[in-house]
Amino acid sequence: MSINLFHSAVPNQVPITPQIPENVGVAGDLTDEPNRMLPWWKTWSEPVLAWGVTRLICLFFLYAGWLYWPIQLDFRQLNAAAGPKSDLAAYYHAWAAHPEEYDPSPMIGLEVGDEWKWISPLFRWDSFWYLSISEVGYVLNRDPGGTSILEDAKKRSNAPVAREDRREQNLVFFPVFPLMIRILGYIGIPAVLAALLISNVATLLTSCVLYEFVRRMYNEQVARWTTWAWLLYPASFFGTVAYSDSLMALAVVGAMWYVQRQRYIVTGLIVGLTSAMRPPGILLGAVLIDGWIRRRWLSATIGMALSGMGLVTYFWYLGQEFGDPFIYFKAISSWGNYQETASQWNPIRWFFKIFNSVRYSLELMSTGEPVGNLYSWRIADPLMFVWILFYLPTVRKLGWGQSLFSIGTVLLILTQTSSLASVGRYGWVILPVFIACGLRLSESRFRWPMIAAMTLGLCWSACLFGGYWEII
Repeated sequence: MSINLFHSAVPNQVPITPQIPENVGVAGDLTDEPNRMLPWWKTWSEPVLAWGVTRLICLFFLYAGWLYWPIQLDFRQLNAAAGPKSDLAAYYHAWAAHPEEYDPSPMIGLEVGDEWKWISPLFRWDSFWYLSISEVGYVLNRDPGGTSILEDAKKRSNAPVAREDRREQNLVFFPVFPLMIRILGYIGIPAVLAALLISNVATLLTSCVLYEFVRRMYNEQVARWTTWAWLLYPASFFGTVAYSDSLMALAVVGAMWYVQRQRYIVTGLIVGLTSAMRPPGILLGAVLIDGWIRRRWLSATIGMALSGMGLVTYFWYLGQEFGDPFIYFKAISSWGNYQETASQWNPIRWFFKIFNSVRYSLELMSTGEPVGNLYSWRIADPLMFVWILFYLPTVRKLGWGQSLFSIGTVLLILTQTSSLASVGRYGWVILPVFIACGLRLSESRFRWPMIAAMTLGLCWSACLFGGYWEII
């Protein structure tokens, strides 16, 4: 028995996209019918294999970093409560009751303890913020002196922010991922396992749908290289740990899938949900421009209207709960993810940041990471992002919608990231770039050196993250 997700309910009728004149800015049509009729277990065996192999690599090096190269920094200098927690829920409730009594970075240096200690390498940095939201909801963390973040943000402007002046808030993390953790908790799944289950299942589904999407658009060879490139990208270990990135990647490929089938209202619903996953999620609505190009005005416009509903709902909630629907922007101004010399986007300054990242990484490997340079080590992130920029020009072949989404996300990263923090991870969800990579690798004689370099980068990054090095 074969399963064909693209078949309509009418027998012998295949919903092939109507023929569109070339060079109108819409991605190509689906492939021929015989190629679609392959059984699903034959079609998806390739991405499942790629997912299994790459996840084993990630797990091995995450645990290797945890066991053999743990960070030398004493996190208790930044958070007195750092260290293993036998009862994270109790910690979250105590923090939510009196957040002003805790350090400005109340989640830094936490670890999963006792019976769950064996999964500790899969929970680092932002993982604990997501768990805090799933456990106690959103908390407004005020300064010890009683100054709210609204007043505190006024004195920050573009000046460097000292760590002692920052008040990190869980308001900056969007609600879909922690809400799903809480829902799974209602059926008896512990929060730590729920977070890992969501992340890893989303990575598996994204791999399969991405492979199938590209196979139908082009051929199996392009689909194979696209999938392996996405799973071997050095930041792809975030699809194994307790982070929300793989969930957003699944939404991105889902939106691309339904746009290609001209289901623009369904696409709008997916984008609307995505806008409540991560800040760049609303940019995914750019793929709906293909509907206007195809003159499907009504459904594409409805989809566009739906695309921001998640973000609007979240801001409405913040207004009801904290009295200001735009408190998110004030909260993020208090966030601690800054370098001492952080500033607005400047190509020359970014060049020196990358240069300094190399220098800091050499110091790190020889002497350990000093407290003052906690957010200075950025060698992996810029190299990952350069990889994204290298394949970005090829995205134009995929149509206007995917091109606008890719370019818009890159510009958002460049203009809104005040340090090199997380730029490599943010690029992992720009799936059109990986399709462009698959197109080029399928024809390149240098495909194996590229894959080897990406694999080494994945091993290195996973090892650092497992040891709690700062690579977020």
